[in-house]
Amino acid sequence: MDTITCFTTRPDTNFGATFIVIAPEHKFAQKILQKKIKIQDEAQYQSIETYIKSSLQKTERERLSEGGKKTGVFTGFYAINHLNNRLMPVWISDFVLADVGTAAVVGVPGHDMRDFEFAKAHNIDILRVVVGSDRDISPIIRKEQIQEEEGTMINSGFLDNMDIHKATKEIMNYLVQKGWGEMVITYHLRDWIFSRQRYWGEPIPMVFCKKCAGDKISYWDKHEVETYDLHVSGRDQSTRTIYKNSSDLIKDIKETMYGWFPLSDKDLPLKLPEVQSYEPNQSGESPLVQMRDWVKTSCPHCGGEARRETDTMPNWAGSCWYFFAFAMNQVPSSKSQTSSLDQISPPAGGLKSQISNSSWLPVDWYIGGAEHAVLHLLYARFWMHALHDMKLIPFREPFRALRNVGMVQAEDGRKMSKSWGNVINPDDIVEKFGADTLRVYEMFMAPFSLEVAWSTQTLRGSSRFIQRIWQIYSDSAKIAKPGESYNKKTIAELQKVILKITVDTPNVKFNTSIAALMEFLNIWEKNEEKLPKNHARDFLKLLAPFAPFITEEIWQSIFDETTSIHTSAWPKADAQLITQEQLYIPVQVNGKVRDMIIVHENEIDEKRVLEKALKSEKIQRWIKDQKYKIIYIKGKILNLVTA
Repeated sequence: MDTITCFTTRPDTNFGATFIVIAPEHKFAQKILQKKIKIQDEAQYQSIETYIKSSLQKTERERLSEGGKKTGVFTGFYAINHLNNRLMPVWISDFVLADVGTAAVVGVPGHDMRDFEFAKAHNIDILRVVVGSDRDISPIIRKEQIQEEEGTMINSGFLDNMDIHKATKEIMNYLVQKGWGEMVITYHLRDWIFSRQRYWGEPIPMVFCKKCAGDKISYWDKHEVETYDLHVSGRDQSTRTIYKNSSDLIKDIKETMYGWFPLSDKDLPLKLPEVQSYEPNQSGESPLVQMRDWVKTSCPHCGGEARRETDTMPNWAGSCWYFFAFAMNQVPSSKSQTSSLDQISPPAGGLKSQISNSSWLPVDWYIGGAEHAVLHLLYARFWMHALHDMKLIPFREPFRALRNVGMVQAEDGRKMSKSWGNVINPDDIVEKFGADTLRVYEMFMAPFSLEVAWSTQTLRGSSRFIQRIWQIYSDSAKIAKPGESYNKKTIAELQKVILKITVDTPNVKFNTSIAALMEFLNIWEKNEEKLPKNHARDFLKLLAPFAPFITEEIWQSIFDETTSIHTSAWPKADAQLITQEQLYIPVQVNGKVRDMIIVHENEIDEKRVLEKALKSEKIQRWIKDQKYKIIYIKGKILNLVTA
């Protein structure tokens, strides 16, 4: 009898499990293939062998295709579901991957789309154990009936009538108590090929001693090694071994590490040597192999002759924790004429005390492209979790907040690529239009997180906006002199702009902030409109973060300021000057907009809005003498639903 350990994120639905699927790489499948587990029917064995071999020739993408046919082969074996003693057929299918979970999943076709497709394809029972908000308890025969995100348990013994989220916790505790399962945290990390055969990259601070290797001495045999109380919950993806603590992991890899030692802390950081050529040699090895004086060193353990590791780390190695440098490193002395890495040294106290006492960490705000969420963000979090487990840093998550910036595509709508010749060079834009134009355009072109195509026409519009800013500040007639009259409504509009930008900018709504600045400039440019000097200065301050160069020039050359605009106080909106404004409220009849009414801010109660809507000929045309139900969202929308 064999045991198959299944991985699931939905143990609440296990009463509805009707089959088990294992990956072609699973050890049970491999035992069948190697005839360590006997299959009596030779034809069945042949079908299993053929299926496994064909599956292993597919790419991962092909195996995971949502629209692909769910293929599989029955092993002839059954597993017992401990919860209800149901016999579940064990299948092999390529939609289960070897490096995800335990390479075996429990099939609950009533509440998982892939399981449903597999069960339908192979005529396997489909049981319902969850009822959704639609209260449908009929047999599940269509995809639309599958409940994955919400619902109440049925046909599940002691879980019946529980919400699925509560049931998940209850069943996990139950399985653990019975010894039938354990709770684990999994990460979407794959085995990482860490070494690179190139010059550029952090050198790996390891040395190999042939003598110590012959004596079977490893790093873990040194008495001075610091030990960490690490709780490991992971799987070696090549051997499928599950490790629950660092000691077990060390035992398994120790023999492969005889003779290898890390450099002592006093010998760090290890720096790259100067080389004549950065190209790998014909053997494919790193160019560092040729630097014999650098490669040759002494063993940290026995003091004998040893050699350095010549591979370097990937670019992720440094970028995963580079932000520590802001908390660790001292700034070079201001007396120094030059600045170099040699002049920067971490203060005393070690990594732990430096990070713990720093107000710079964790990082307040992580901004990057969407692709970083899968790669850099994941790797950085992995490093922080490891350092935290080693009790070297006081926090587990490196970033307090995350914002992804949308990708700027080329003008033809495709991703920018040198091979397509559609790359926009920012240096060319700055040379032709100026840096302020580029900054304003990039922040105005779309919401921060959305993908957008480059538009030279819109860029020119941003350039005209910058030119108009210069022109209006250069026109003395547009800035009211002391005692001159001015339109108070214009000042009130400016207060609204101050308020909007003060709120929108920290929320990364740069496009709406710039739109508000453009709208106000239109008002100010009208023939008789003037701004008092203090209000003109406030408007310039609002523009400064977006167009720092022209605002600095105007600040100093026109307003004769000697300090930078970027160190001046941010303007505050005067609430008393903000006038009440009109609102546009759409009026619907049976869910379709039939008219738009205009009301004052102090007239948005339901009674007044309804009175105004009923005076509309367009609305009367649709409701006539019919009875209607009123649905009103204050200040937003009015909907009249006829009987």
